[in-house]
Amino acid sequence: MFGVTRAAGTATASTFRARRDPMRELHIRKGNIRTTQWVDVAPAPLGPGAARLKLDLFALTANNITYAAFGAGMLGYWDFFPAPEGWGKTPVWGFASVVESNAPEITTGARFYGYYPIAETLDVVVRKTAGGFFDAAPHRASKAPIYNLYTDIATDPAYDAAFEPEQALFRPLFATGWWAADCVRQAQARSVILSSASSKTALATAHQLRRLGGQEIIGLTSPGNEAYVRDTGLYDRVVLYADAATLTAPAPVTFVDFLGRRDLTAAVHTALGVH
Repeated sequence: MFGVTRAAGTATASTFRARRDPMRELHIRKGNIRTTQWVDVAPAPLGPGAARLKLDLFALTANNITYAAFGAGMLGYWDFFPAPEGWGKTPVWGFASVVESNAPEITTGARFYGYYPIAETLDVVVRKTAGGFFDAAPHRASKAPIYNLYTDIATDPAYDAAFEPEQALFRPLFATGWWAADCVRQAQARSVILSSASSKTALATAHQLRRLGGQEIIGLTSPGNEAYVRDTGLYDRVVLYADAATLTAPAPVTFVDFLGRRDLTAAVHTALGVH
């Protein structure tokens, strides 16, 4: 489940500097993420060293539902973008343009890829980096740096204007897949089994493993996704979930589980002699 949304509106930086009328935000009830509401919020005056970005395009996938489902607790996804008591703002990955800036390092009109709420605008505290900036807002200081980094498309070697939707969809989880592949590589497995083989993170992991070479890559999937998974060309073998109990693979084997089904995990472990 995924899609790309272009944010509504054609306001330019100059019109945003002049306006102080409310901006729209999507709020989600923390206790029941099925309950949502659009809220008009009056923008606060922009502080020294801060910038305001207008969201242009973002991806909405099952991963964003995960952000909401794990918004509280150790992962704390709700903490990135504070909302009124009992409500949260679901993060998304996408592109936004600077419409107002009190940070000398960031000019209006500049465009950045990064982590945003589903809202018209986001205010950030700019700490300049070689390729963009970090949001140095105090409430984000304890978060993983990757979530606070905003990349200037003008200097980003990975940016391609023709593939913005694809970048919004795949770039965040491609990095996750790269890290997963690196971890698997260090384990020196001869075989790697990936569940939910059609998922974005599994595809990214398989892509990097194939580039590194040296392992048989086995994808576990459902009948409905079997042809698609085979056609990617990323997997040496594609096995249906129903056949997991008869799975064979040269040892040592690493199982990378993107699905979280206990019965499938048990079937894989039993088939491979791991108890």
